[in-house]
Amino acid sequence: MAEENATQDESAEQPQSQSQPQMLMSCPETGKPIDVSAVEPGTEFQSPYTGKTLISEWRLGPYVLKKRLGSGGMGTIYLAVDEKLGRTACVKILKPELSKQPGFLETFAKEAQITASISHPNVVQVYHFGTERGVSYLAMELLNGGSLDDLMNREGKLSEQRALEIGIQAARGLKEAFSRGLLHRDVKPGNVLFSHDGTAKIVDFGLSMPLDEAREYDGEVWGTPYYVAPEKLDSKGEDCRSDIYSLAASLFHAMAGRAPFEADTVSLVAWKHLKAGRVSLKTFAPHIHNETARVINRALEREPSARYQNYDEFIDALEYALKTSKEVPLEEEKKVRDLTGAQAEQRLGLYIMAAAIILGIVIVTLFLVFNRAKQERVDPLQLELELARQTPQQPPSPTPVK
Repeated sequence: MAEENATQDESAEQPQSQSQPQMLMSCPETGKPIDVSAVEPGTEFQSPYTGKTLISEWRLGPYVLKKRLGSGGMGTIYLAVDEKLGRTACVKILKPELSKQPGFLETFAKEAQITASISHPNVVQVYHFGTERGVSYLAMELLNGGSLDDLMNREGKLSEQRALEIGIQAARGLKEAFSRGLLHRDVKPGNVLFSHDGTAKIVDFGLSMPLDEAREYDGEVWGTPYYVAPEKLDSKGEDCRSDIYSLAASLFHAMAGRAPFEADTVSLVAWKHLKAGRVSLKTFAPHIHNETARVINRALEREPSARYQNYDEFIDALEYALKTSKEVPLEEEKKVRDLTGAQAEQRLGLYIMAAAIILGIVIVTLFLVFNRAKQERVDPLQLELELARQTPQQPPSPTPVK
């Protein structure tokens, strides 16, 4: 009976969370377990045994979750420590409702395995995917340089060269994933992270899908509406040109300080991607070079066939735009543009002058020809009289007498 009461007392001190699996940590002084399921990692709480203030920690496999870093459509991200390897990591806990979807965990695990096999400087390194006590989680490389979204919020508009450098690196990472048959399907500023040295890395392949499935996919649309490709909204299937569109929309936002299409509602933003007229980066970012605008505008064409057809084309175009931005100052480009305009006007003036001269020559020539013809024209009656005067008169023939 005493043991039963003790068990009941401990249960009272450790309230169970009905909404999520049980997370336990040990009391530093008593060694007894404490249920911290309702206390997020990094949050202070009082020990039910000693009353002292403790910091909540969750354990999943070898990872000890220290504090929350953020959240997204797929789940919540935490700073963690791998106790076995002694390194920091980033752990994403998937939303419970996703884990309950039929086949979701199997598909997610497969894509996590493929992503983990990618070793590229512009793709985040995935360490481990697992499920423990009903909690599905993904452990990956910790990047402490923030995201492109954070950078845009701080600076408003990025410099042209910085945005192009980020775009080139992100495109290289997407190209590597695509070479393994993966589409990202949620390219946006929040999924471009930076390492401590500023290297851009593509992260969160949680919505990724094998290419052969994406081409026929007509199910629920995931992704951020400000950057989603029109064909995805229209359920026409996706390929690498869809991710290229989303990356270009992100770079547009970075340089212009706003997304290509904006509206009061998500549905209206999506409608604009599908139906609105073409938008030019120069309209909202007149300070950038023409070549940069040309590249971004082409990548944002509504029809995939009008965009860059593969990552090599897109990366080459971005690199050329970056080279142009470094070698041709905007002042010189403006002078060239103004000079070109002046030359065009001068050339037009010369064309008009030449046309006028030619027209004048034609008119004078016609006048002279007509006048000469008029002078040389002979009246038939006058001609007959003249001939009569010049012809000798013959005496009349005598009339014969009968």
